[in-house]
Amino acid sequence: MIAGAEQTLAVQSSRYRVAVATNASISRRPEIEHALQRVGLLRHMATVFCYT
Repeated sequence: MIAGAEQTLAVQSSRYRVAVATNASISRRPEIEHALQRVGLLRHMATVFCYT
């Protein structure tokens, strides 16, 4: 993960609705959410939009 990413998302998600949009055709939403959860970022997301 990029240094400072979690802190930046914490600030931004307290002010704005933050979302992830991906066109990953292999990973489905549960897998994307699991990956974000694993690195502590899912809690900052309002929603996850997926291609599949």
